[in-house]
Amino acid sequence: MDAEKERPLAHSVRWSGFITATVGGGNLVVLLVLARLLQPADFGAPALGVAALGLVQLFLQNGLPGAVIFRQERSREALSGLFWINMVLGGLGALLLFALSRPLAVFFEEDRLADVLSVLALLPILSAAGAIYKSIQLRDLHYRQTAGAELFAFFAGSGAALYLAVSGFGYWALVGQVVAKYAAEYLWYMAAGWKQFRPALVWNREALHPHVRFAQAQIGERLTMYLNANWDTLLIGKLLGTELLGVYDVFKRLVARPTALVGEWIDRFAFPLMARVRHDRSELTALYVGNLRLLSALLAPFAWFGAVFAVPVLEQLTGAAWSEEAMAFQLLVISLSINALLHPLDGLLLAVGKIQRLAYANIVLAVVSIPAYLIGSHWGLAGVAAAQVVLAAAVQYPFFVYLMKPELKIRFSSYLRVPLREVLIGAIVLLPAYTIYIYTNQYFPAVALWIAGAVYLLIHLFVFKKRAIFNT
Repeated sequence: MDAEKERPLAHSVRWSGFITATVGGGNLVVLLVLARLLQPADFGAPALGVAALGLVQLFLQNGLPGAVIFRQERSREALSGLFWINMVLGGLGALLLFALSRPLAVFFEEDRLADVLSVLALLPILSAAGAIYKSIQLRDLHYRQTAGAELFAFFAGSGAALYLAVSGFGYWALVGQVVAKYAAEYLWYMAAGWKQFRPALVWNREALHPHVRFAQAQIGERLTMYLNANWDTLLIGKLLGTELLGVYDVFKRLVARPTALVGEWIDRFAFPLMARVRHDRSELTALYVGNLRLLSALLAPFAWFGAVFAVPVLEQLTGAAWSEEAMAFQLLVISLSINALLHPLDGLLLAVGKIQRLAYANIVLAVVSIPAYLIGSHWGLAGVAAAQVVLAAAVQYPFFVYLMKPELKIRFSSYLRVPLREVLIGAIVLLPAYTIYIYTNQYFPAVALWIAGAVYLLIHLFVFKKRAIFNT
């Protein structure tokens, strides 16, 4: 990759890394504090509410906003049309959430869910407006605005959650966190982009056809991915009850936030940059493999640490009551880390205009995952997590053959070598810390040594980023 093309990627890596480290670390600290202040059952109803909200947000944050990036749209007329369509969808989403609040509460046998959904129904209209402004910033690779929006959202959401939790509002602390976060984020994007784009009352249906076709393909993929990601929440809520769902939700957030944030970091620049080089297969492969190498290097030490030190981690961070389900936590670390390796895939398929292929693959995965989760639920949370590990490992080769191989100049053995190398390095980094823990039974010295090893690994990665990140 030549120097001119490395420059935007390196700039994106720096800014996205700043966002990820700051917001991700802060969210983890807030979650741990809330786990101490609230009861496990307090996390159940908000988790179901956020899952329902996420389904509506999926249509508003993807699709038409994604078309702005894919087509590099700059026409005020076209952007205005996309803005108003998204606003109509936001209004319909708000009405849908409000109308389903009571039926969903009855279905899940959780009375609090009706009130939660009634409050969350306020968000879709705001999200619909802000999503177009966010896409304009991402189109132009304005990551400083992205950093400002996400930091503002983090402080607003965290402040609301901690205030409500300390004040004794229970599960409303989690609801307040979601409302404050989304409101702050999208108001920031709208304020930042108002001078650049002000929607006009114009409409050109013919000009919007290519955007709508792209939106349909992306939403189909996102919908199937969303359902795959949330079957576990819905099934546990129905089959095991909201109290166990509360435990599972905290575990999943503890594990998924670090893995998802690393993936989101890469997602921020993977799609826009791969879209720019989509006609050059060699450059596309270099970007994809570089993203995979970076993702693997960041996830491997975390995955090893979470799997090996699950019991002391839970005892120290959330309390002894949560450590009873340590096996579920360990399995979740493994499954979510494996799944996170597929994060650059949707950016690749979006860039080449073939995102519908991922939608078809997700449909097949959903058909397989439902019975797997149902069977696993007979063994409680650990059974569901074990089913996730099996599925995550099983899809790697079929996804490569069907989705990656047609677009990339790389063999599966070379593709697999990238994460396996980082897994081996992660194990080496963990070995001294694990040895100290085994012989002294002291948790904090082991953690300190592991952190030192992980930091050394990351410094090595970034000092030699030209070789480690960009080259295939």
